[in-house]
Amino acid sequence: MNIEEFYDSNKSRRTSDETCYGTDWRSADDRNHAYDLYWVAATGEIYLMRKPDYSRWKPPLVSQAHVIEAERLADDLENGVVDMLHHVLHPRHMKAKLPESAKQQQWSKPYKSLPEKPAGDTAAEVLGEELTVEILARIHDKEEVEKALQGWQAAMASDDGVSWLRQRVNI
Repeated sequence: MNIEEFYDSNKSRRTSDETCYGTDWRSADDRNHAYDLYWVAATGEIYLMRKPDYSRWKPPLVSQAHVIEAERLADDLENGVVDMLHHVLHPRHMKAKLPESAKQQQWSKPYKSLPEKPAGDTAAEVLGEELTVEILARIHDKEEVEKALQGWQAAMASDDGVSWLRQRVNI
């Protein structure tokens, strides 16, 4: 299901606290996407949100030294800021979590709904792509979630962290 359907199908998800367990999970079976992992307190759902691989946004660089430095800077940025600003980076996710009454209102800057895609605008194309949700498990106790996901940071850094994740939550 897409992110909007996910929130529409159970209204308690919109008002629930969500805990993020990483925004760069990878699957060996799907190299063109990354995954975000969340736990929804109200429903106990652990879900993966599949998103486009944002590495497509990296500009071409002229030397190996530039590539190494750009990768280091990108990792620093992701580790320090991206998780805190996650919903800003995923406007569809943020909008889907809003109550219906708020969706009908005009958003104030900078949180407007997605603009029409200008021709050739890669960033707009990526943001306009479908965000899909897969519910992996239901664990209602946060301590049990923490226990099941112990070591998630190291697993997320692997090339197939999604397989590790599926095994940990018994899927």
